[in-house]
Amino acid sequence: MKKYTIGRNEKCFCGSDIKFKSCCMRKKDLLERESIDAESFNKLYSKGRKQARFRECHHPVKNECSEKIISAHSIQNNKILSKIADDGVVLMPIPKNLNFNEQTEYGRKEATTFTGFCNEHDKYTFRPIEDKDFEGSEEQVFLHIYRAFVLELHRKEEGHRFYQYLFSMMPSIARNSEKMKQLWVSKIGHDDLLIEKEEFDKAIIDNR
Repeated sequence: MKKYTIGRNEKCFCGSDIKFKSCCMRKKDLLERESIDAESFNKLYSKGRKQARFRECHHPVKNECSEKIISAHSIQNNKILSKIADDGVVLMPIPKNLNFNEQTEYGRKEATTFTGFCNEHDKYTFRPIEDKDFEGSEEQVFLHIYRAFVLELHRKEEGHRFYQYLFSMMPSIARNSEKMKQLWVSKIGHDDLLIEKEEFDKAIIDNR
């Protein structure tokens, strides 16, 4: 069985860009896992999720980005969401806290949104699927796939940042192979998508 660990001279998992031995290796946990109750852990989870959120345009042509990163829908609010919403509410399998519900209620304005594009690129890149009815053209299909991919990449990045925060709060995780496995799998999943992003970027730049 593979041991998921972090070496002394590897970069610390907290994201500091410093070697583990000079960063969190000798730090004490800011929270005791054995004594933390459900309410405290829920607060830790909520705070970690909040800190993990970030704003960044994933479009490859950065010099054309506008300054404003918007909270954009990955599924059109006035088209698909309006049809599947019930009294303005959509169910999504993304918890807001550790209530372990299979589905969580989100308002239409909040559902499926993420801060992964600037205003300029969100407006012009996805115009063929926002301003036109879906006709199944190669361009429309590609743009739906592209936006879904970027959403997943953005979520994976937020997940990785959450685990970095968790590690910084409880560095003793480094001595637990099973806990470290979760962190490494999260990082590997994110890194794999970055490889796929290179192909999407080429397609966007070459307009193919």
